Amino acid sequence: MAQRELKLDESDAIFEIRVDTRETSDIETLGTHFSTFVLESLRQVAHLSDISRYGVLFRLEECHSALQETPVQHFIQQDFRDARSLSLRFTKRLPVQEALVRKGVDDYRNVIYTVKQTDEGEVRIWVDYQEYFKPELNAKEWAHKPFEDFVRRGIEYLLGDFQNWLSKLSKKQEAA
Repeated sequence: MAQRELKLDESDAIFEIRVDTRETSDIETLGTHFSTFVLESLRQVAHLSDISRYGVLFRLEECHSALQETPVQHFIQQDFRDARSLSLRFTKRLPVQEALVRKGVDDYRNVIYTVKQTDEGEVRIWVDYQEYFKPELNAKEWAHKPFEDFVRRGIEYLLGDFQNWLSKLSKKQEAA
């Protein structure tokens, strides 16, 4: 059975579960369950409001064999020939439509890419997809921004922009 962990503190509700699937519908279902069983319960019991951020983290399995070249080779080998490991983190800020049309709203999406290569050559890649709410969502506004819709947008980003970026690093698929 998959390990599951729920962490709650004064500013975050984090549910962590390992999902061994490529089926995006399974991830959407988990997002819906998190919203229904955790967030909705917190809203009712703790009168949760003032939501400042949604987030979903996608971790890829070790992927060295699927890459055309290692991250060290791709990003720094030309300048540092003896480099063996790499830890690279970069962010990309994306606009939110509502922030473009509503006065006083400065919402945005943030995507954090993390690429790590160990001395042994293992490669791991994470994509942390987030949406920030400025001003924070009150209880009424929160009801109009369902977490499951956010998860769906994160999956679309993963399958779109992220997949396009990753394909530049991946081995070329040869036609049969």
